[in-house]
Amino acid sequence: MQLNVSPDIKAVFKLLDACPCTVSKATVRALNKTSTSVRAMAAREIKKDIGSGITIGEIKKGLTYTRASFNHLSASITASAKRLSLLRIDPTAKQTSTGVNYRTQGQSKAIAHAFIATMKTGYKGVFVRKGKERLPISEKYGVSIWKVFVNPTVMATLQTAAKIRFNTVLSQELKFAFSQSFQ
Repeated sequence: MQLNVSPDIKAVFKLLDACPCTVSKATVRALNKTSTSVRAMAAREIKKDIGSGITIGEIKKGLTYTRASFNHLSASITASAKRLSLLRIDPTAKQTSTGVNYRTQGQSKAIAHAFIATMKTGYKGVFVRKGKERLPISEKYGVSIWKVFVNPTVMATLQTAAKIRFNTVLSQELKFAFSQSFQ
């Protein structure tokens, strides 16, 4: 005894041809929802790598995303290459007699001959002198959000999560779109 199951593919194609706008709309919605949730996940992953000094909200400001539209069925997330101030990465950085000690990415680091200063505007940063005179000084920066974002382990985690999330959201959006179009 043999049981053959053959779906009626022609009926499915007729259904999809009858409402291509519905499928496009569901795809756009799924892409945008996926990019929003992957952006939040990326911020959490970056925070794990950078350290506890910077907030997830500050990281999200450095992660921009382009939304999908009917004409452009693609969404992307880009990270800022601007390097973060050391005091944003580790607000508990300490001034010592030899320089400044701070923690980043799970490691303690030191910058010799550096000092923590507050500018007239109220901005605090870690600075070093360029020469023997008092001025000019230059600020020291830590890693950028982009550098952590393109880390292969972070990128692999995000791509896997994005694929899973997109498939889940797309099925939900298609189910919703078809339930609305046949009422």
